[in-house]
Amino acid sequence: MTTNQFSQFSLNSKLFNALNFMGMKSPTPVQMESIPSALQGSDLTVCAQTGSGKTLAFLIPTLNKIIEHRSEGKGNGPRILVLAPTRELVKQIEKNVSTLTKKIKWFKYTTLIGGVPYRRQMESLSKPLDLLITTPGRLIDLMNQGYVQFNRVECLVLDEADRMLDMGFLKDIQKIAQQIPDTRQTLLFSATLDKNTKKLAEQITHDAQHIEVERSIDMGNISELLYYTNDLRHKIQILEYLLTDPAIYQAVIFTSTKRLSEDLAKNLSQKKHKVLCLNGDMAQNQRIQAIKKLQRKQINYLIATDVAARGIDIATISHVINFDLPKQPEDYIHRIGRTGRAGRDGIAITFATVDETSQVHKIEKLIQHPIKVVSIEGMEPTRSPNKSGPKRSKQNFKKRTRSRANPSSTSNNRKRTPRKNTFKAKNNTTANQ
Repeated sequence: MTTNQFSQFSLNSKLFNALNFMGMKSPTPVQMESIPSALQGSDLTVCAQTGSGKTLAFLIPTLNKIIEHRSEGKGNGPRILVLAPTRELVKQIEKNVSTLTKKIKWFKYTTLIGGVPYRRQMESLSKPLDLLITTPGRLIDLMNQGYVQFNRVECLVLDEADRMLDMGFLKDIQKIAQQIPDTRQTLLFSATLDKNTKKLAEQITHDAQHIEVERSIDMGNISELLYYTNDLRHKIQILEYLLTDPAIYQAVIFTSTKRLSEDLAKNLSQKKHKVLCLNGDMAQNQRIQAIKKLQRKQINYLIATDVAARGIDIATISHVINFDLPKQPEDYIHRIGRTGRAGRDGIAITFATVDETSQVHKIEKLIQHPIKVVSIEGMEPTRSPNKSGPKRSKQNFKKRTRSRANPSSTSNNRKRTPRKNTFKAKNNTTANQ
């Protein structure tokens, strides 16, 4: 009988049994390095890529502390506070907590996310909590109304800290941290540690132990393909052709903007595809329903912005399609990690215009291998990929300079017709992003 390697951490028996029930037999590298120090009460700054097991790396030690010392602390509010960037990630963390504490009837936890009535959340905060999982924005809203107490907080966890900073939550995080007792333990987890994330870590941790798990360059069972395109209309042509393949039975298609996610979903729906979009402008119940419909195979394609890059865990997703390149190279890893889950094979397809080669090279440098370039016969780009990006001739530049300098020129006095914000099919005009 194989020994469960989590036994080395001397965890509470109820928590250990829950890990067994989940099929967790061997800690991942980030769990192996983080859990012992967190159990000892040390502050941590942990850098590990998405999919490395960071969620359990902070849940196991924090939950163990609560279970072992149930009666500590008085008053209302949480003992453990977990901040996450998106509603989807909050729900994913909640799912793990639910499984780990299923047999512990007294354990109380709740989530705070946008799109849920305030009254229900206010009621949950008026009682003692063992764990609170929330996005910074909703927590700040309730803080400003005086509904949140932090005097019982023993541990503050920041999950996907880099993502929260990218989303503009720096001041919210700083304000929240200032309200929590200095005696707390702080665990900061991030997929990357740039200068802004490091600066935040220095501000909110005390003598933190730094743990950095080497990024794996093996994409495992995910095959990666790259199609170069001329423009948006060319992308649509290739996408529509690819979606005729029955092998792409479930896919998350990533766009760079909310508007484009909606327009592309509408366009594909008109082509009789079962599709929904997922973006930050949607109400929470709409976002939950979209993910549930993908899980239940009621739709085939989810058109999403990067709000879905972290937090979706659906084993049946066969493909990820990057309709647009991600803004940050790291988000490429987060996106394609939505496929190839639970030991299955997955395929990640990326579109890039011929002028976006430099962005592709940044991604390849990060993942430390080239992405295989492919094409469809008859749909090849009309130009070769531009290795140095778009160029401007000196002659054209001079013409533009003269035109701007001379307001009386004919071209500048010409009345411009506003461009319509419509998304048209490939045989008409190209769509605006």
